[in-house]
Amino acid sequence: GAVLGRSWTPELIAAAAERDGVAADAALDELIVRQIVVENEAGELRFVHDKIRETAYAAIDLPERRRWHARAAAVLARSADDPAVWRRLAYHYQAAGDHVSAFEWTERAGRHAHAAGAYREAREHFEVACALMPSLPPRAPLERARLHRMYAEALDGVGEIDASGRQLMEALAALGRPLPHRRAGWISMLASEAARQVWLRVAPGSHIVPAAIAASCRSARSA
Repeated sequence: GAVLGRSWTPELIAAAAERDGVAADAALDELIVRQIVVENEAGELRFVHDKIRETAYAAIDLPERRRWHARAAAVLARSADDPAVWRRLAYHYQAAGDHVSAFEWTERAGRHAHAAGAYREAREHFEVACALMPSLPPRAPLERARLHRMYAEALDGVGEIDASGRQLMEALAALGRPLPHRRAGWISMLASEAARQVWLRVAPGSHIVPAAIAASCRSARSA
């Protein structure tokens, strides 16, 4: 139970422990009687105090922890159609040392939260995804840029403007676009981008930006 997090179902712990339901229920009943765990109204179990869980978790050596986390992820993967389990899937895969799978699920959870306008939750998922990315095989520039852009939007949604700007810079860098080196260059680039957005609004459906605006963008990046 300590590996599974703050709360878990009897079915989850039985499956992760590879024990039949009767044996698992007997062990859990004993823990409830001894007031080590309690059951909530939803039928989930949790430790009475976080300190008990932390102590139990610390007593498990690292290789064994990873095996338990891998088992938990394998069980949760059976319900992977449910977005509610994606956060826990990502957590268990990461704790098991499977960074590729952890990235896949935390990015997916971030996109789902972003689409729902849950920017605080999206921010948390994208933060994990960006932290994991350097440990993964190289990804396509467009994929990296898209992740940083969505992270920037999530940060902006929770009011972290400066951090959002840094992620936008990471997105541009992923695409190989040079950034201005001086303040005047930044001002020029922002102004030209604003002009481009105005043009696209005035002429919807037209993606041919006037040459003067395009030239302004190029000069800004060289500043």
